[in-house]
Amino acid sequence: MKVALIAENEKLITSESSGYIEAFIFSLITELTKKEIDVKLFARHGSKVPCKLHSFNTSSIDFTYEKETNKSQRKLAKDQHAYLEVFKMLQEESFDLIHNFSVNPIPVFTAQFLKMPTLTSLHTLPKALLQSAVKLHQETKNYYVAVSHELKSIWAPHSKIDDVIYQGINVEQWNYNQISEKNRVIWRGKIKKEEKLEYLIDVCQRNGFKLWIVGKIKNEAYFEYILKPLLTNHIEYLGDLTEEELKFYLQKATVMVYSQKNINYTGANVLKSLSVGTPVTAYSHESLLEFIPTACGAFSGKNDTGSLGKALISASLKNRADCRQFVLANFTPEKITDNYVEFYKKIIHKEQENKQSVLI
Repeated sequence: MKVALIAENEKLITSESSGYIEAFIFSLITELTKKEIDVKLFARHGSKVPCKLHSFNTSSIDFTYEKETNKSQRKLAKDQHAYLEVFKMLQEESFDLIHNFSVNPIPVFTAQFLKMPTLTSLHTLPKALLQSAVKLHQETKNYYVAVSHELKSIWAPHSKIDDVIYQGINVEQWNYNQISEKNRVIWRGKIKKEEKLEYLIDVCQRNGFKLWIVGKIKNEAYFEYILKPLLTNHIEYLGDLTEEELKFYLQKATVMVYSQKNINYTGANVLKSLSVGTPVTAYSHESLLEFIPTACGAFSGKNDTGSLGKALISASLKNRADCRQFVLANFTPEKITDNYVEFYKKIIHKEQENKQSVLI
């Protein structure tokens, strides 16, 4: 099997990629090559992967003749050059399948003019440009998968969705810790007024929980005048931590609270917590239901301090081993790769059948 993967123009794909999608692409390539699948990646120059690589050539664009360009305009020109170059190369090469991870509309729309089938993984909301390209490309040899059932339902009014395949996490990186601190809560997100962390602090104090707050301060005034006066030996701000630093504290926590306004439809942050064994309390949201089963956490109502307190207590009583097992059963790189390979085979088989029917 020979497969081409298309990544974002501006994102490096390496073993040390910090971005969730980029790290996933690297792990997928690693697992595909273990299965002796011939993989070629189209990605940013400087990417380092265990497969063939074509680096996007955007440095050749000369902006000398532009009277004035901003960052957005330069990105648009570079993206166009990168993806049209890929389109040209794919017309000249032979693959069994093209797997697109880019949210740029060009590789989605131009795929219909290629002779081989294309699969696009939808891991973001149907924003206008991508949505338009998807709507205009509903050919039988083009396939779409969503990375969660909730995202599938959001995309359904705009496109066919052929399957749901999760993206999972690196469970070796987010390794299990059986013993946590007693009554220790951790929250991570962007620190701003909309998150209403003062309510979480109040709930923790009234229910006997200590709290670690992690994240970048987006609203200095909110932090300085609302949150900072509430900090104590038991209510601590740890700063904006790296993933490795976060893991250290996440492994020690009794419960992670997930309350971010910008929902991640891949479930990545929740899965990292469950992988290390820490149950999750989250404000009720459809996108999280498939990632937090009853054995691994509890939900609370929005801005309902009473139900949040009950959810924290409920989640703190969950079995950490059950959280880890849920991730191991459904979200490992090996499991996700197996799901994709099975879907690849279905696509290739279907395309072969279509070609045979034409000959008949």
